[in-house]
Amino acid sequence: MPKVKILISHHEKRSVVNSPILTPIQTGCALASERFEGMLQDDDGENISLKNPKYCEATALYWAWKNYDKLGNPDYIGLMHNRRHLLFNQSLPVPDSQMTWLKPNSSVYLFPPICPKYMPYIADEAILSYFPKWDVLAIGPQEFIPTKHDTIYPGPIMKTRYLNTAGTEERFFDIFEKTVRQYAPDYREELDEFLSGNIMYVCDVFVMRKDLFERYCSFWFPLMDKIDKQIDSTGFSSAKLRYLGYLGEYLTTLFFFKIRKDTTIHMLHMKASFLMEKDSNDWIKLIRYAIQGIFSAAYREKYRALKQKLEIFNWGRKTL
Repeated sequence: MPKVKILISHHEKRSVVNSPILTPIQTGCALASERFEGMLQDDDGENISLKNPKYCEATALYWAWKNYDKLGNPDYIGLMHNRRHLLFNQSLPVPDSQMTWLKPNSSVYLFPPICPKYMPYIADEAILSYFPKWDVLAIGPQEFIPTKHDTIYPGPIMKTRYLNTAGTEERFFDIFEKTVRQYAPDYREELDEFLSGNIMYVCDVFVMRKDLFERYCSFWFPLMDKIDKQIDSTGFSSAKLRYLGYLGEYLTTLFFFKIRKDTTIHMLHMKASFLMEKDSNDWIKLIRYAIQGIFSAAYREKYRALKQKLEIFNWGRKTL
C-alpha cells in the first residue's frame, strides 16, 4: 500500500483533524505569537516561514519539499487548508449542490463546521482507495464568467479577475506574465492558454505523486521568488501582501495544464468542501451566497431549505 501524507495548513487553530494520513501544520510560525501543540511547524528546518504573509499556505508546501524525510518519505504528498478539503468519499452527498464557494459550476461546496458526520468524507480509508491508480488529485477547475463589475478592468478574463481581487495591482500580473515567459519557456503554451481562457485551478489544494511534487516545487518556488524580487512590498497592507498567494494559484494552474496533456499521468478532478464557521458571520455569508445580493421571498424559502439540509450534519451540536 502506498504511503500518503496530506498536510492541512493552519494559520489559526480551528477544526483540527489528525490521522495517520492527515497531518496538521501551523504556517507562519516564525511570526506567530502562539505555537499550536500537536502540529508540525513550518519554521522547523529549512523554511520560508517568515514569508507567510506573502506565500500564504505555500510555506507549508516549501517546508514539505525541503524536509520531506521528516514526513517519512511518503509516496504521495498533498496539501489542504483548515477550511478547504478534498472530498475523498465522492459518493456522499453535499449539503446543497447550489451552495458553492464560487459561482458558477464550482466544485467547492459550502459545508457546516466539522462534526462526526463529516469525517467519512476525509477518512483515511477513502483517501487510500485512490492510490496508486491516480497520480494527481485536484479540485475540479473553476470556470469564471465575466460580470458587470469586470468592465472596470477590461481585458482577458483571468487578468480581470485578478484585478478585482482586494490589494492587487495590474503591474503584479504583468510581472507574473513576463517572468513566466522569460524563465519558464516550456510553459509559454500553457500561459497563453491561461491568458486567453477563463479556467483556473483554485486554492492550491491537491495530492500528487512524490516525483510530480518535486517537479511542481522546482517549477513553482523559483518563479515565485523571481516575481517577489521585482516587487517592493514595503508598507503593503496584510491584504496586499497576499499578491504572491494569488499569483501562485496561477502558476499551479499552468503546472496542471501542462501535466494533464501527458497521457502517462493520471489526474482526477474532485469535489471539495469550504467549511463555514459556527458563528453569525458565516451564517451571513451563507445567506449572501444563497441570495446573491437580492433578499426575496423565494430566496428566504431557499435559505430555510438549506438550513434543513444542514441539520443532517448536527449543526447545533458540538463540533470537532
